Amino acid sequence: MKAKQLILLGALCISILFPGVLIGQVQRHFVNPGFEQPNITLPPFSSPTFIQTHMNNVPGWITSATDFKIELWRSGFLGVPSHSGSQHAELNATMPSRLSQSVCVLAGENFNWSFWHRGR
Repeated sequence: MKAKQLILLGALCISILFPGVLIGQVQRHFVNPGFEQPNITLPPFSSPTFIQTHMNNVPGWITSATDFKIELWRSGFLGVPSHSGSQHAELNATMPSRLSQSVCVLAGENFNWSFWHRGR
C-alpha cells in the first residue's frame, strides 16, 4: 500500500511541477481523419494518383502491416471518389492489415464517431 501511495504522490508532484507533460501524453481527438496529410501531389511524393508510404508519414495513423506501409489515393483514382476532401486510405496496401488510432476518453464520456468504407 505504501508503494502505491508514493507512486500517486509522485504523479501528483509531476503534474503540478510540469503540467504540460502529463496532459501532452494523451490524444483526445482523431488526428488526420480524412487522410489529407501528407498531400501526395506535393514533393517528396508528387503523385497524381496514389502512394504507398511508411506510416510515420501519415500523421495520427498506425498500421498493423509488417512493412508499415499505408496506401493513400487521390479522389477519383480508378473511379473511386473520396468521401470528403481530396484523398483517402486504401486498406491492405501490400498485405491484409488494419489502420488505427488510439484516442483517450474519460469514464462516462459520450462521443460520436463514424467511418466510411467501400468494398472493391
